[in-house]
Amino acid sequence: DDCVLFESGGRAGKCISIDNCDYAKKLLQSNKMPQNCGFMGKIPLVCCPAVYKSARMKSEEKCKEYHSLRNQLTAVSHGEKALVKEFPHMVAVGYENENSILWLCGGSLISEQFILTAAHCARSRSFGNPKWVRLGDLDLNDTNDGAAPEDVGISNIFVYPDYKSPSHYHDIALLKLKKIIEFGIYYKPACLHTKEELPSDKFQATGWGKTDFFGESSSHLMKVTLNVIDHDKCVKIFENVARRRLRNGIVDRVQICAGDVSGKDTCPGDSGGPLHFLKTGDLELIEHFILVGVTSFGKGCGLENSTGVYTRAAVGYGDQKNILWLCGGSLISEQFVLTAAHCTRSQEFGTVKWVRLGDLDLKNTTDDANPQDLSVDRFFAHPDYKPPSHYNDIALLKLEKKIDFALLTK
Repeated sequence: DDCVLFESGGRAGKCISIDNCDYAKKLLQSNKMPQNCGFMGKIPLVCCPAVYKSARMKSEEKCKEYHSLRNQLTAVSHGEKALVKEFPHMVAVGYENENSILWLCGGSLISEQFILTAAHCARSRSFGNPKWVRLGDLDLNDTNDGAAPEDVGISNIFVYPDYKSPSHYHDIALLKLKKIIEFGIYYKPACLHTKEELPSDKFQATGWGKTDFFGESSSHLMKVTLNVIDHDKCVKIFENVARRRLRNGIVDRVQICAGDVSGKDTCPGDSGGPLHFLKTGDLELIEHFILVGVTSFGKGCGLENSTGVYTRAAVGYGDQKNILWLCGGSLISEQFVLTAAHCTRSQEFGTVKWVRLGDLDLKNTTDDANPQDLSVDRFFAHPDYKPPSHYNDIALLKLEKKIDFALLTK
């Protein structure tokens, strides 16, 4: 709907989600309240200047910037081998094991410094957090495959705030690289599909995972074409999965089901990799990959009528630039932060989700600080705190994991 920005001299505006209005976010960062238009469900709507670029518009502009030049093109069950430079956004995610790196997950390059992957790939029970990303490779074990791989360290991990293992919902995460990537013919980012409606009923999946359920992982990147599975059919397939993993069944708004009657599927080791398609015929972008989902989980793999489930990239995606740091707090133990009770919930943005440790300038990455962003597992407001009263305005935030104090002093 149209609206009028009274604080800006009567400028014309549009009522949109606050997530898509950088103008409103800048007001909040200046301790000013944006003009409210009401709610769409639980999502707050604000009056945003009609000429102000939304977050979605910026994403699309970046996509055009990344793909202004044509691609120089020359572990998946029942798939076929990929070609060198065919999937320049595809990356392998690595975990350190003594003197070697184990490439156990996949991911997608989506900007100069960020990789999109699955949240369950953000930590391995056996090997801890991933430490490396390999760009531009084809065969992980062959140095004569015509590829030009580069291994880049991971500086930070951002797991989607609502992801709670072992649940399969919101299984998506961002890996921040230690350096800015210079794009070329071997690595170039994919664009994100930013609409809920899927553009096709067929997509490709790629990965270095197992080629069948009892087989070994493929060292050569594999590709497979999958059909989108009807939501009702997918719900039936996964109806017997434990409630702790799928409490609400398959949720169409955040998950996509895809597979093939012949047994084409993604398998263990493909997690975090892309579900994508090659868009052609766009005069501005020529040809480029669009990422619609992230490989999450499945029921078996490579079996007849097997189905994989993919986290929607558009719904799950978000990076640290979309986090509003509106309150402060104090670290008082390895896993608890002391803050004000009124900071545990915002009328506009819901409950607190993140804590940043060890920072100096929130907007400056070259300030010699070593910040860490950790999600809040739960919070405990003082039992006698009753807003709008100012009494007993104190609370504890429990972090998702214990802090290694030594890391904060490096």
